[in-house]
Amino acid sequence: MASDRQIAANRRNALKSTGPRGAGGKARAAGNSKKHGLASNLGRDAIAFAAADRLADAIFQVHGGLSRAAARRVAVAAIELKGIQKVRAAAMEAVMFAKKSSTLSERFEGLLLNLKTIDRYEVRAISKKKRALRGT
Repeated sequence: MASDRQIAANRRNALKSTGPRGAGGKARAAGNSKKHGLASNLGRDAIAFAAADRLADAIFQVHGGLSRAAARRVAVAAIELKGIQKVRAAAMEAVMFAKKSSTLSERFEGLLLNLKTIDRYEVRAISKKKRALRGT
């Protein structure tokens, strides 16, 4: 359990961490989720939405213990994972190309950072899928 002193320190630090304040910083931050499309909502993509529905129906038929809603969550997570794998493959190709070219060392560092970001999305999608399979 956190002490009163730790709680006070956390609150002081939280006041400092407010994100970008200027118009330029806010505009950059707003575009971050659009960089690779991994943070997008499947409901806005009609093709992915239809694919999720078909997959959810198949999952529901195979796994009798899952509700339709849980089967839908599993399907959405599976489609997200497939998209993440495509983005990862493209990022890996870019990293390998940049590694071969010694003049692109700064770009190489950015590409590696991009791979770490992709990992975070992948972990989130795997967790969503596991939770849906458990029915929670």
